[in-house]
Amino acid sequence: MPPPINPANEGPFDKSSSNPDDTLLQRILTRRKYMEGAWKDIRMLASRDMEVLVNGPWSKAERQLRKEHGRPLVHLDQLNQHVTALVNEVRQNPVSVKIEPAGSGASDQEAHLRDGRVRAIEYRSNAVQAYETALQCCAERSYGVVTMEVREKSWDSLDQEIWIVKEADPDALLWDPDAKEPDFCDMKDGFKDYNMSIDDFKREYPEATVVDFNPGHAVSAPGWLNLERQTIRVSRYSYIEKKRREVFFLPDGMKVFREDFPQGAQFSDSAIVLPGGEVIPVARRKVGFEPKVMQCLTNGIEILSKTQWAGKRVPIFPMLGRERYWRDGGPTGELRRDIDSYIRQGIGGQQAFDSAKTNQVEAANMAPKITYMMYEGQQDTSTKWEEINRTPKPFATVKPILDETGSQVLPLPRREAYEPPIQAMEVMAEGARRAIQAALGSQDRKSTRLNSSHVSESRMPSSA
Repeated sequence: MPPPINPANEGPFDKSSSNPDDTLLQRILTRRKYMEGAWKDIRMLASRDMEVLVNGPWSKAERQLRKEHGRPLVHLDQLNQHVTALVNEVRQNPVSVKIEPAGSGASDQEAHLRDGRVRAIEYRSNAVQAYETALQCCAERSYGVVTMEVREKSWDSLDQEIWIVKEADPDALLWDPDAKEPDFCDMKDGFKDYNMSIDDFKREYPEATVVDFNPGHAVSAPGWLNLERQTIRVSRYSYIEKKRREVFFLPDGMKVFREDFPQGAQFSDSAIVLPGGEVIPVARRKVGFEPKVMQCLTNGIEILSKTQWAGKRVPIFPMLGRERYWRDGGPTGELRRDIDSYIRQGIGGQQAFDSAKTNQVEAANMAPKITYMMYEGQQDTSTKWEEINRTPKPFATVKPILDETGSQVLPLPRREAYEPPIQAMEVMAEGARRAIQAALGSQDRKSTRLNSSHVSESRMPSSA
């Protein structure tokens, strides 16, 4: 087994293993662990956001306690409407890729042709829905993502097509947490997971070396194999390899690479001398590292396949909410990163709102169900007192004297009055609703825009 890989992937990994796949697999496992640790806190907060949106802000313990004691628990959603308003704003002004001419040799005509090609790809892929889904995930849980794939046109064709893929579950992807550029062009690697049953895996990958899994495999690749549920994770790992290349710029503007010349050629900063004696003048000489994107499928136990991606960057395009960097414990504390969802600052207001509405219901339920108080036997007349509050009657009769009271005339039945403090609780609920609007900055829905302060404009990919 090769030595551990640098978790930050800042340098070349060790290639001493006799089997290159072993080195790559070790890199995959190490990078996976590093990414999961880096994104753990952010994803836990995202999970909490989604739980609030789906089930409300009440904790499981509080739900269970109220259920055991027969107490009401009310959740009247106030947050999803703000997410919907934000996404609908984008639906009215769809996002798409725009090609502009830039650089040497670029022209408006070529840009127009490329723009048409991109629009065809977006139309075929229903890319607008992919972008909107990424935005919705970003608003709901602080991050969304769009990916890109190359697919065969049909099962009996060698033609391939580019597809922009909607990722409804952003937690099925992991990407380089150290990427800093606004469009993530400096991303080194990333994962896209496909969970399947072991039986499906055997059918999909019959040529895999390992198809009969045992507890030892689960130990060697923790998190990839679940023998209890009979499931396995297959992940597409995309990563960048860099190849050292030497390039020479000629006086006429052309550029040539060292490997383009025959063996025996001599190179200097000012000229290239060919074996036959011909001299080619050089304006500038440069050494660089050409990026190459590789993709492999793995189950954490072995490399299932390996291909080269046609592009120059990892085809994972995240969209993040508002980022904050701060130090836990003061200026010398640990640096932390928070990524806000659109609704996170409004969760406290939702909790207060639900609490007020729950107290309203509970107070109403505490109102006396016995409307009239009277002496026993006083109701034994032709009036059906059990219907007195449901059926209109011209009059009601009671017995004024009972055998037990002798000649004493009894008082008329007394109606019990009870007024629960509904109005005060409604004022509390309205205050909570306004607090939610203030936290989300959406008092005026029409002013909500995609570049809201809760969605970091600088961290949205400029193009797919």
